Amino acid sequence: MVYIYAYQMTTMDETPAQQAEDSFLKSLPHEVVLRAKYIVSHLLLPEGATVLDLQCDTGALTAAMAYLNPRLNFIGLDRNRQLIMRARARFKTAQLDNLGFEVGDALNLRRADDSVDAIVASNLLGDIYSRGNYDETRIADMMGRLFKLLKADGLMVIHDYAMPEADEYVQIEFPVPIRDPRHFRLYGTPIGKTQGEREIELLQWFSENASARDAVKGFYLEELPPHVPYTRCFRLPAKWAYEFIIRKQNIRKFKANIGHQHTCLTEADYDRVLGRNIGARILLTAPQRQPHITRSHYDGAFRLYTAEGKARGYMPTGHIVVAQKIQQGRPLRLEELRPSSHAAQSISIQTVRDEKNGEVADVVSRVTPRVEIIPYFMATNGSLKVILQAEAEKGIANLTPRTRNNLDGKRWSGHMVCAPSLPVYELEGFDHASLGAIARLMIQKFGLTPQHGKGFEDGLKGYPSPAMIDERMDTIYINVQPPMALGPRATSPFDELRLKVYDAEDVLRATGAGFIPNAWLDIQLQDLMKRNGLKPKPWLHEAVPLSYDPPPEDQMLRAAKILKQKPKKPEKPSASKWAPPEKWPVRAGSFKPIRGHAGQVTAHRSSFVERGQKDGVVRGLAAHDLEFANPQADMQNIAAIMPLTEDFQGNTLVGFEYKELPVPSRFGQEGPMMNLPTLPLPASVTNIDEARAYIAEQFDVELARVAPMGESFFTMVDLMPQRVYPFMLTRYPRRRNLSMKFRNLYDILDLTDTDFADSFLWKWGLAHAYLCQETAHQSNWAPRAEAHQRVFGKNAAKWESASASWYKTRSANDKKRMASNAPRRRHE
Repeated sequence: MVYIYAYQMTTMDETPAQQAEDSFLKSLPHEVVLRAKYIVSHLLLPEGATVLDLQCDTGALTAAMAYLNPRLNFIGLDRNRQLIMRARARFKTAQLDNLGFEVGDALNLRRADDSVDAIVASNLLGDIYSRGNYDETRIADMMGRLFKLLKADGLMVIHDYAMPEADEYVQIEFPVPIRDPRHFRLYGTPIGKTQGEREIELLQWFSENASARDAVKGFYLEELPPHVPYTRCFRLPAKWAYEFIIRKQNIRKFKANIGHQHTCLTEADYDRVLGRNIGARILLTAPQRQPHITRSHYDGAFRLYTAEGKARGYMPTGHIVVAQKIQQGRPLRLEELRPSSHAAQSISIQTVRDEKNGEVADVVSRVTPRVEIIPYFMATNGSLKVILQAEAEKGIANLTPRTRNNLDGKRWSGHMVCAPSLPVYELEGFDHASLGAIARLMIQKFGLTPQHGKGFEDGLKGYPSPAMIDERMDTIYINVQPPMALGPRATSPFDELRLKVYDAEDVLRATGAGFIPNAWLDIQLQDLMKRNGLKPKPWLHEAVPLSYDPPPEDQMLRAAKILKQKPKKPEKPSASKWAPPEKWPVRAGSFKPIRGHAGQVTAHRSSFVERGQKDGVVRGLAAHDLEFANPQADMQNIAAIMPLTEDFQGNTLVGFEYKELPVPSRFGQEGPMMNLPTLPLPASVTNIDEARAYIAEQFDVELARVAPMGESFFTMVDLMPQRVYPFMLTRYPRRRNLSMKFRNLYDILDLTDTDFADSFLWKWGLAHAYLCQETAHQSNWAPRAEAHQRVFGKNAAKWESASASWYKTRSANDKKRMASNAPRRRHE
């Protein structure tokens, strides 16, 4: 089984029953639990923070969030007093100390300003918009009043929908079979209407009755010639196509409350209302695509086309906006302004040639690498706390689009949570320094004091891109004392760097949900948790069945043979651990430096502007230059693919590439290394659905066997804007000429401590696969049966391999033959 996204911490000595999903969450609708997990993943708040859930309705979402994050206090608000009384009675037995319900209207909350830490608005805007007779200004006024309730740096999480542009039209196509009136079912009962015919009737009815609160109802609907036989095609505004798709998810209540509209603000409207009018920093705005909704309500039910008749992907199942309240004069967004006339000075590009096959490649590096330091401490309740930089400037994430398509539609403000770092030359010699010297360095640079007797701990090492980025990232862990709150006039490096204390579990959830697009931070925190006796487990997940399709014997990796050739990493540190790295020529391998450039990577220098609100107007506050490397057009979006399959014994097999790469060779590694297969996504791929289809075509597998394995992230956002979109193949690819190797998931753990397993992508992909497989074995439910039910439905026939079916049939026949040949006892 495969599960994706984020994590939850448990202690190492928990029993399987404790690690299984609690009965409280099982009592709630599955969709509500997933929505609660997704929203909680974006709440990076201090312990004990107060969160308001507006229009909580039955209170199920509020209760789920309170159960999932007991460190925060959740209060559900609704203007319906009866609903609040029912919610209190329903969840009284849950004994959640951090859960409460109050009567309150989102349009007129009686609370003091600067009194809450976060506000959650889930499916609220459409109700306010409809109650106000489709007046958008009521939403803007409500948001302005809600932001006054937030404390400084407070968050508003809006989980709703984003309306398509008003002038956008689409075509929607439904399957309709050809009927012969002479055909009848058994006993003369006429054939009933199919799902496509029923939905066409609903669409036609909807086109005449939508906007019930307006004097004139309905919208434009035109039938067009179908694109394929046995279908009917209609042209309509994209806004109303989206409304119809949302409504038909609950087809029994389709005609109820026909005056309600779910979509009311476009993405540009969110930016205008929150950013320009209110002055909020939009940390993240992103469409949401839930696979279980797509499978249940989209696949096979309809197709979408553009107004010109070109096939397009499904509309998102939701939209999330995370806005932060900041002080006047602080930057709202960091973005590229214009290219600089000066050449890049802090980035170097070296071209190398593989002496074995003659291939030429460009590798890029920073002149001054940095080492990431993660301070941490254990709280009194046993949770792991980490100290990270809260508003690190990552303007490269907001480069002006060149030839790169934003496949998942995510946009950030350019301010992200990341680990603090120091230039490598400032740490030279500290691998053998005294504890006093390390303490002075931590106080001087970060305003933190190490625990008594604690120094630097060697963390993970890894290559962001062993084929393109000439850098090996180092990590340092250090156990520090909990930071003390300073006086209002006192300042320290802790405040200047805007360091904050986070729960490691919350950060892992944020990286898994894509709020923090940093896979390396995800891997670092997993490693730190394991060192301190904590174990991550899946958080948001989608179970996908694997096929019984083992690879050929010659593609199975023999771990024992590799371990004889590759000893594990030495435990003792080297003499020049944090010294500036040596440059080319390489110390091992077949890659040699050459003159010239292959044109795969180019160095750039651009001016980036910090835009903020001043005197009620958003304007540029400051500008500075940043240098970055830009890969060629086809390498700006890449798909990282984790092949997964099963052998006939039920063991999960993991696929990977095993080949020699230029960057590890320069650091002295001899021979091949393990990495996830990557596939450049061409400019013709414009969304996630097209990326899935492209991967299925390239690997020659069915489209259903390609699934997203998590949210996208940046390869190295401090250096280049390359985005990685992770996918998984749930069967052995039929393209046999791929240079892949396979190994049992648990056996391959023997190789994780070797030098040739230091790729970012490999560590990230293996961690996801292992954690999910571990939880599947420890849970009390049958994972294969549940996965089959979620993917194919409750009434679908169970699938099995040909060998298993043959064995089952043979066993049944043998039993029958033995029963027929058995001697019969005579009756006396």
